[in-house]
Amino acid sequence: MIITQKQAALALRLLEIPVSADNVRRVPRAKTILDERRILSVGMDGADRLYKVVGTEVYDVSMNHRPRCSCPDAQSHDYCKHGIACMMLEFKLERAAIEKQEALEADRFACDGEEVY
Repeated sequence: MIITQKQAALALRLLEIPVSADNVRRVPRAKTILDERRILSVGMDGADRLYKVVGTEVYDVSMNHRPRCSCPDAQSHDYCKHGIACMMLEFKLERAAIEKQEALEADRFACDGEEVY
């Protein structure tokens, strides 16, 4: 699937990442990482969520408010495709959890507004 620059900019805004030409170029590659399931959840370290992302090498990404990645690109830029991919994954998981909770709430009040259980 081809991602347009407009779609990439929208994705960056949703993730609260600054929209720049460099970041817009990273979005399609980050989406490929996500779609190809190259992100492995490792666990937690305090408040940080830890991931391994398979790229040319395996990179370590820690997530708190912003991603921190061990790749060379992250050493000279605020965001890299691995960090953006992890942010996309967390956004996707958060949305799925919200949708599941909303479905459960809807089921609870399915009988004419009366709580079922």
